[in-house]
Amino acid sequence: MNKKGFFFTLIVILTITIFFISYEISSSDKTDAVAQRVATMDSFLFSLEENLQRQMYTLGFRTIFEIENDIASTGNYTFSPNARFEEAFFNGTLYGTPRALFIGATYADILQTINQNARKMNVNVTLSQPTIGVYQKDPWNIIVNITLNLTMEDNTKLARWNKIEYLDVPISIEGFEDPLYVINTGGLVTNKINKTFYEGSYVSTGNVSNLTVHAINLLYTNSTTAPSFLDRLQGINAPSPYGIESFVSLPKLAAQGITVKNKTEVDYLYFSTTPTTDYHVTGMPSWFLIDAGHIDRYQVAGLTY
Repeated sequence: MNKKGFFFTLIVILTITIFFISYEISSSDKTDAVAQRVATMDSFLFSLEENLQRQMYTLGFRTIFEIENDIASTGNYTFSPNARFEEAFFNGTLYGTPRALFIGATYADILQTINQNARKMNVNVTLSQPTIGVYQKDPWNIIVNITLNLTMEDNTKLARWNKIEYLDVPISIEGFEDPLYVINTGGLVTNKINKTFYEGSYVSTGNVSNLTVHAINLLYTNSTTAPSFLDRLQGINAPSPYGIESFVSLPKLAAQGITVKNKTEVDYLYFSTTPTTDYHVTGMPSWFLIDAGHIDRYQVAGLTY
């Protein structure tokens, strides 16, 4: 091979090598750009889901608050909590009346917020077939559930997400008014739900001081023989796995001019027409009565008369 042929071959080899190196660098840059974009969109989706949970919490809390306000003002229990939550979520109303508290928390408001944020990210987000409901799976929280189809796509068609969002958002019932008191006292005596500190230690070696504090402060404990919070909103007085109960304070009723009953102070029984066999408890206030079905529950066996 002559010198000219050698140099020509060398130039060709170098040219091809440079081409492949440039191609690999370009491909690597494109791959990195795609990966970065996908990661950015994935992070946006995560923040979208977190924000959706916060918005559902806000809507749920405000809906309970408005339902309780309606119970207090009308003297009537609510009906179909699921329907009330649907109405609030989709229409911003309760029983057909717009409520100021729902402004900014409806489905339309959520869509608007999502779309505003999506435009900043150069993506399109579509929500469809939304459903909302409310239920309980423990005594101390209601669960607001939202299910919807979510599609997110980059405007350049680079990446696309399709998924079904299924969110359970817990809202504590502590601090809300107990509708049982509101309805049965005409709103004269109300009681906020506060969990007892004395579960399992109401009485110790005949000392009933914990039970006394529990009863006088109208604290709540879970009870499978009592109605749940959602039941109480509807005026359902039936046993529930998520039931709660307190003791009614007769002095508080009497102070408001309410005629008191000579009956167990367990709230859902006291405010019912269900007959009970009742007993006084040694060491407890003279007005305090407890029914036979709750003697063991509150550890007063051997102290009743």
